[in-house]
Amino acid sequence: MNFLIQETDILLKSGEKEPFTFYKGEKAPMLFELAALICETFEFAFPYMKGFFRMNYDTTDIADKCFQSILMHDFGENIIQHNWGNPEKITSLDALRKKILTAIETGKECPQRL
Repeated sequence: MNFLIQETDILLKSGEKEPFTFYKGEKAPMLFELAALICETFEFAFPYMKGFFRMNYDTTDIADKCFQSILMHDFGENIIQHNWGNPEKITSLDALRKKILTAIETGKECPQRL
């Protein structure tokens, strides 16, 4: 386990468990590591995505959460660079969101990796 990141669950009043992460000693939402999981670990591969998010996941919702995760993550720029090339060549946030959605919908590796 990385000493800077500790994952645990909290028990909600409803009795359900809610996972969350302590990042650098502060509470961080699960969303924080979602981009690294989807882009770097799963590499957008459909079998992994299906297994993690369940059979019928909403690609637009997952793309939006991944987009938010990239924007908040310290290594968001690195994730962009690794998957889509030079971040400076992405002309807008909407263009980035579309790239993420396309990668998730196609379940294929990004052009930068080919």
